Amino acid sequence: MLREFVSSVAVAAIVATPGVAIAAPTTFTLGGTWQLTDTGQPVPPLNLVGVLGGRYDDGPAVSVPFPATVIGMDRSVALGAEHLVAQLQSTTGERRALGLSQGAIAVAEAKRRLMALPADQRPDPGTLTFVAVADPTRPGHGALTQMGYQTPDTPYDTAYFTREYDGFADLPDRFNVLALVNAAAGIVYLHPFYGELPADIPAKNVTTTVNGAGGAVTDVLIPTPHLPMLQPLRNLGMNVDRLEATLRPMVDAGYSRNDVEPAAASGTKADASNVIRKTNRQRSRTATCRPPTPPTRSRTRSLPHRTTRRPGTARRRLRRRPRRRRTNRPPVPTPTTPKAPTPLRGSREDWCADPRWRLERST
Repeated sequence: MLREFVSSVAVAAIVATPGVAIAAPTTFTLGGTWQLTDTGQPVPPLNLVGVLGGRYDDGPAVSVPFPATVIGMDRSVALGAEHLVAQLQSTTGERRALGLSQGAIAVAEAKRRLMALPADQRPDPGTLTFVAVADPTRPGHGALTQMGYQTPDTPYDTAYFTREYDGFADLPDRFNVLALVNAAAGIVYLHPFYGELPADIPAKNVTTTVNGAGGAVTDVLIPTPHLPMLQPLRNLGMNVDRLEATLRPMVDAGYSRNDVEPAAASGTKADASNVIRKTNRQRSRTATCRPPTPPTRSRTRSLPHRTTRRPGTARRRLRRRPRRRRTNRPPVPTPTTPKAPTPLRGSREDWCADPRWRLERST
């Protein structure tokens, strides 16, 4: 207790004493992509005055050398992470690592290498913070994150600064053609420009969570007033305000952060049952107070040989069989089968007189 009291009094005395200031943290900076291939020329240092309005220009800045190339980016990022870890280990006091675009990827890789070291070789979590600007490895919406890259959890605090609709750092997390086209335009019109930090950022755009290792992760989403996909038309002097008002909800539908959260159900089960019981009681009262409706007569005639038609079916007309007409024609004779000839009877003379005797004789 006495040691803590003496420490607090000493800190208060330093702050209150005029002309004495607490040492500002040393900021190690890594800029964005600078050249197509590695030419061996040193990359110019990142000017903190032109990043986020000079928010982190509060102390000495040290530029971390790395190629920052497009071709061979994996090697460039690995060299940046290696040099950053070496400088963090060789520096004492409060430190800060700030990366912009490709430099932010090198910062994320440096986190991975730090967590792979033994615990006694890592910097103290209270003396090191990370700042990632336009980071393609930003959790949730980074282009590399959606391709499978995962930033390891660290006990160090990290702050992400991202412009809304930046195609490298703020990709839609749902398949949406308009949102993807808008994000592709954001790579051109938003990603290279992080010079200013608006003072009126909405509170809903700043979220802070704690990861599994105990580090605080702060995500700052800088709002964009206009859709970057319509910027070419604005550059031509066209008024696209009405078109933007129509397209913006469609583009925002590609981001789950814009979903409307369902209202939380209030009350207990007993209150809900009382409400249901009251509603049923009102319905029964309304049903008893209604006047009886007179019965409606059916327009269909019931026939003795046919049942009444069902409601909703069409009426069918009965077809009568045609009657047979009477005629004076004689009746058609019925064909008869010929009878067999009767055998001849009588004397011999009768046989000879009958022309059929030859037939009888022959038989």
